[in-house]
Amino acid sequence: MKTTYLIIGGKELNVGVFFGGKSCEHEISVITALQVMEELKSKYQVFPVYLSKMNEFILLEDNVNINCFPDVKGKKLIFSKGKINKIPLDVAVLCFHGNMEKSVECLVC
Repeated sequence: MKTTYLIIGGKELNVGVFFGGKSCEHEISVITALQVMEELKSKYQVFPVYLSKMNEFILLEDNVNINCFPDVKGKKLIFSKGKINKIPLDVAVLCFHGNMEKSVECLVC
């Protein structure tokens, strides 16, 4: 079977994978995201964005694995009072589980 890559404008897509959060299914979200990122990393530029249980978005460093949690390292992203750290994303994959209404509101702003 031939592999097809989604390319827009002649470049590889930048894919943001968002996961974590305050839900009781936090750990399931982490496992889902790790599986998704494993599948995507050979085809796309993947940006893992972790939402901590304290509602902080963190752009994780390379080589994310299950042993990184809960002590993640990365660049904290700020989404408040006009300050936005931008990530050049073409696509976002949401790997949240459970009731994420309050945590995900800022993703759709």
